[in-house]
Amino acid sequence: MAIPIRGQYEQCCNAAALRDMGVMTLEKINGNFANDFETWVNDYQPLQIDYSKSIPQSMEKLFA
Repeated sequence: MAIPIRGQYEQCCNAAALRDMGVMTLEKINGNFANDFETWVNDYQPLQIDYSKSIPQSMEKLFA
């Protein structure tokens, strides 16, 4: 679960990227937080992301 710091543009961008990856994000902690937290704890499916080839792919894209 990610909750970006309000008013911080980078935090909002990070939360948007995480949301696109399938991470649960909240805009703020509000009256529904207990339910949101319980849902996250009970239904969370860990992401399986393989970053082992990310450096070579990044270098190839950078120097192509």
